Amino acid sequence: MAFARGPLDSLPPGLTDKHLRDIGLSRQQIYLYRSREARRAPTRF
Repeated sequence: MAFARGPLDSLPPGLTDKHLRDIGLSRQQIYLYRSREARRAPTRF
């Protein structure tokens, strides 16, 4: 199940996996949250 503009977009960056599990996200949603967070992070040189 993919969210176009859903609950994952409303979460602040930097949450730990434990926090994400505590609020009821599935493993797939946690993976999507992490991948979204990685895309938003600036590239370091």
